[in-house]
Amino acid sequence: MSIPIAQINLSGVLVGATGKIDFANTGISAGGVSANPAHTKGAGTVHIFNESGSGLIIAFQTSGDSFFLPAGGWTDKKVGGGEAGMNYTVIYNLPNPPVTLLLVTYYNPHEPIPYVPTLGNSPIGIGGTIATSFNSLSNETNTVQTLVIDIGQQGNANLITINSDGSFVWKVLQAGVAHQILKGEISGPPLQIGQLGDLTEVLGNLLIDNNIALEWKDTGGTARPVLLVDNSNQVVLEGVTGTNAVVLSSSPGSAQWKITATGPQLLANTINLLGGSISRQNGGVINCGSGTTISHGLGANPSWFAGSPWIAQPGSATMGMQNGNSTTFQATVGSGTQIVWVGGTL
Repeated sequence: MSIPIAQINLSGVLVGATGKIDFANTGISAGGVSANPAHTKGAGTVHIFNESGSGLIIAFQTSGDSFFLPAGGWTDKKVGGGEAGMNYTVIYNLPNPPVTLLLVTYYNPHEPIPYVPTLGNSPIGIGGTIATSFNSLSNETNTVQTLVIDIGQQGNANLITINSDGSFVWKVLQAGVAHQILKGEISGPPLQIGQLGDLTEVLGNLLIDNNIALEWKDTGGTARPVLLVDNSNQVVLEGVTGTNAVVLSSSPGSAQWKITATGPQLLANTINLLGGSISRQNGGVINCGSGTTISHGLGANPSWFAGSPWIAQPGSATMGMQNGNSTTFQATVGSGTQIVWVGGTL
C-alpha cells in the first residue's frame, strides 16, 4: 500500500533554502527493515512531484544519490532498505507560481506504480491545450525590459514580444518570412511602423492635427518638416533647410517647377495662358549704346523682345532691337545710357 510521506509548502522560499524529508514511517529507514521483511526482497519506489515554481536539487541521505527536479517536474526513484530520507535545495524560483507544493509518495516493493499525471494537469509546467477566461492580465514590479509575453513558431521565434516597460515588437509571417509591422521603443521615436523595404498601406483616412508637420529625413539623417496645415489653415510645402528648394514633377524624373529662395523657376515645357503660352522669359536693365550685344539667358532663340530707354522723359529717345539668337540680341538707344528690356519664347 502506498504511503504519503511529505506535503511541503515551498511558498516564499528563497534560492539556497534547504529542507529534509524523513522516511521513518515507510519501514525502510534504519531500524525499520526488520519490522518489514518485504524490504529485504526488493527496492521500493519514491514518487516525487514538484508541484511548485521552485527548481530543486534532491539528494538521498544514505546512498548519496542526487538529481535535479525542475519546477513542475516529477520522477520515480528506487530506494533500498536502510535509506533514511532525502534533502532538497532550492536553486531557482519562477515568479508568482499558482501552486507551491512538493509532494512525495512511497510505494512498497512490487507494488504497482500508477501512471504519472499528464503535464497539462500541472499549472507550473503547462502543456497541451488549456482553456481559461479572465478580465485582466497583470504583471507588475519587474525591471526594465523584462520579457512578459513571447509568441512565435518553430523556426520563427519571437514574432510577438512585449516587455515590462511597454516596449514591444510585432511581426507577421509572409511566405515563411517574418516582417516587422510595429515596434515600440523606450528611446528615440517611440513608435516605428513597418520595416525597411516594405510597403505600408493606409486603408482609411489619415488624420493629422493642425500645425503638425509631416517630416522626412535628409541625406544626413536629420528629420525635416516638409508639409503641414498652419494655424491660418494654409497648406505649407517647405524646402529642406540648407537646400531651400521645392521641385514639382509631373512624373518621376520629369521636373517641371523649382522654387528656391530666389523665386520660382520653370524647368521644362511652357506656361499655358488663356490666350496662348510662354515657355521662357527674361529681362533686365542694362547699359546700352549703339549696337550693344546683350546676353538674354533664354537658352533658345527668342520669339519676341520689348524694351524702353531708361530715362526720365519717356518718348524723348528712340530704341531698336535686332539679331536675336539662342544666347544674345543687339540693342541701340538714341539717348541715355540704359535700357530696360524683356524677351521670351512662345
